[in-house]
Amino acid sequence: MKKYLLFVVVLGITQMNFGQPLREWTESDRDTITTLVTNSKLELIRAIKGLSEKQLNFKPADTSWSIKGVVEHLASYAEYYYWELITVTRMPLPQYLDSIRCPDQHFMSLADSPEKHVASQLFIPRDKYGDFENTLKQYTIFNDILIAFIKNNKQNLREYFSVRPAKGVFDCRWRDAHQVIIVEAAHVYRHLKQIERIKSHQNFPTE
Repeated sequence: MKKYLLFVVVLGITQMNFGQPLREWTESDRDTITTLVTNSKLELIRAIKGLSEKQLNFKPADTSWSIKGVVEHLASYAEYYYWELITVTRMPLPQYLDSIRCPDQHFMSLADSPEKHVASQLFIPRDKYGDFENTLKQYTIFNDILIAFIKNNKQNLREYFSVRPAKGVFDCRWRDAHQVIIVEAAHVYRHLKQIERIKSHQNFPTE
C-alpha cells in the first residue's frame, strides 16, 4: 500500500506550481488525473477482491465502519464529486486565474494525512445501495463517468472554481475543477488505508 501512496505524492510533486498561477489545463494534467482516478479504482478492487460477506461486514467496533460501509461512503462521494464537477464547469471565472491558490500537492496530501475527518450525515453508511455488489457498482459507475469526462474534456479546468463557504480541506476554500478531481481520487486512497486497517485487525474473519 505504501508504494501507491508514494505514487500519489510523486504525482503531487510533478504538479506543484512553485508559487506561480496555473492558467492552463494541459495534456500533462489530463494524463495525471486520468492515471490517478483509474488507479484509485483498481486499487479499491484489489483491496476487496475475494472477501467474503462476513469479511465485508466485519466491524472492528460497534461504532466503526465495515469494509462494505467504506465502499458505500466512497460510492456516495464519487457521485457527489462528479456532480460538483459538472456544476462548477458551467461558468468559468477567469478573473480569478491570478488569485493565490493552494497547489495541487496540497490536495494530494489528503490521501496520507493523519488528520481525522468526520463524515457528514449524508455520507455515513446506511446500506442505501443494498447488497455489496450493487454498492461497488454505484462507485464504479461514477468513477467510469468521471474518467470519460476527463478524457473528453475540452475546457480549461483551471479557470473553473469550487468555493467553500468556510475553510475547506487544509484551509483551502478555493479549488479549481482539476483539483476537485484530485480530491476525489485522494479521498479513495485515504480510505484504502482504512480498509487495510480493518483487514489487519486481530479479529478480522479468516474467511
